Formats: sequence, C-alpha cells, structure tokens
Amino acid sequence: MIGILIASHGRLGEEMIRTAEFIYGEIPKIRSANLNGNEPISVIRERMARLIDDLDDGDGVIILTDIFGGTPFNVAISLMNTKKIEVVAGFTLSMVLKLATARNDMRDLGELARFIVEYSRKKIYLADNPIKENKI
Repeated sequence: MIGILIASHGRLGEEMIRTAEFIYGEIPKIRSANLNGNEPISVIRERMARLIDDLDDGDGVIILTDIFGGTPFNVAISLMNTKKIEVVAGFTLSMVLKLATARNDMRDLGELARFIVEYSRKKIYLADNPIKENKI
C-alpha cells in the first residue's frame, strides 16, 4: 500500500490527519511531519527521510505539502532522488480523504499522484450558485 506523509508548517498536517480520521475512521500508513520553525533543514530532512522509510513497504509514499515552495515542499523534493516518492503541494481535506481510499485500488505511485491532483482540482468550487449549476 502506498504510504501518505503530510508535511506542513506548524501542526496543520497532524490536525489534517485527525480531521480526516474523524470523518473516515482510522487511516493506515499515514503520518505527519510538522515543522516548528526552529529546526535546521538537515534535521527536518532526516526526520522526513525516516518517516518515508517507515511508511514505504515497497509501493512508495505520496508526500502532501501545505504550500508550493515552502520548506516542507523544498525538503520533500530534495528527497526525490533517494526515495520512492511523489510530492504534491496544496493539500485539502477532500484530497486526503480520496487518497485514503484511492490507494487501495491504485498501486502505481505516479498514476496515483496524477489522479489525486486532477481529482482535487475538480473539487474546488466557487459557491456563487451551486444549485443552479447542479454542483450539489
């Protein structure tokens, strides 16, 4: 099973997992890497590498980060040459919930990463008139 690592500033990733599990129930093979702002990059990188190793049973790990270009994202992409990972920036609750179920059917890491990005793009709406547009 593909692992999920949520890397974020502060405790956003930890709270995202807590919220997702409140809705979905226990989600296996999911962890968070929280950045507190006081740690050297080398310490953050080492911690993320250990979490990836813990989550990867051979199928790889998708790393979800809070923002493109932030420290969690930059550290994650620095591990791409040494770990079997895909990195997706800009996680949402609907993304995490869908990923928890979709990885049961999809074993290809790259395919799952592309799927979850496209799925998530379609789940962002401007609620100007959702009933009229049949979005509900």
